[in-house]
Amino acid sequence: TRTYAEQSVTWLCWYLGPLAVVLGLVGTAWLVLIAVRRERLDLLPYLIVVLTTSGLYLFNPSVAPDQIWAMRRFVPIIMPGTVIGAVFVLSRLRRRVPAGWVPLAAAVSGVALLLPTAYITWPLARVREGVPQLTEAQRICLALPKDAAVIVIGEMALRYPQTVRSYCDVPATALVGPPAAAALAGVAHNASAAGHTLYLVSQSAAGVPTSQSPARVHPVSKVLVRTWNRSLRRPPRGANAIERSMYVGKVGGDGLVAWLSPTSPVD
Repeated sequence: TRTYAEQSVTWLCWYLGPLAVVLGLVGTAWLVLIAVRRERLDLLPYLIVVLTTSGLYLFNPSVAPDQIWAMRRFVPIIMPGTVIGAVFVLSRLRRRVPAGWVPLAAAVSGVALLLPTAYITWPLARVREGVPQLTEAQRICLALPKDAAVIVIGEMALRYPQTVRSYCDVPATALVGPPAAAALAGVAHNASAAGHTLYLVSQSAAGVPTSQSPARVHPVSKVLVRTWNRSLRRPPRGANAIERSMYVGKVGGDGLVAWLSPTSPVD
């Protein structure tokens, strides 16, 4: 009966700090009170968006707690709304601070609000995820002719066909399991009947039926992909770099794959 939804406010505290979350809650409730008591209709669009989105994702984030991926649910509305609520409270409290103490109070408040976020952000602030993958997609597209139809196999089978469809503008699908020559020959025949030439995209050339010598098989793309480490109990604090190669081959009528050579440097 337990779900990861119970941790949604905890996730906010990780990234914004407990003080910002508490002040954000108070500030949002304060704004609701002002809108109702003073009939401030101009506040309604903002409050409706913030409250409905918060009500949906704080109670049912609909995601496994793989940070930072779970926090994608909160970035567009909930996190900015929390910060706005916190700043609203501080702006009202400022009126009660003697004029001579305002700069000091502002500095202390700023540090208290920004320090948790800076602490969480700093280790990965300069680590960009997946940056070379656009180059990877472009190299694959460069290797494919306009009449290509693509089958993606291997580890990338379930998530890469849409990349090929979107960037290369050719039909693409996934093949789960080892590619047999007979099966590939049948698909190649169907593709040819529809006016397409069948191509194979894979992260590895191993296990693919081909007449080529392994020494003559080269990837059309090789990139170093940096990824933030997955974490469940805390925000991510480190990253890994993974070298990824992508191979493209033309499927013949006999089901054998003729691997293409790179048309540009792959380093």
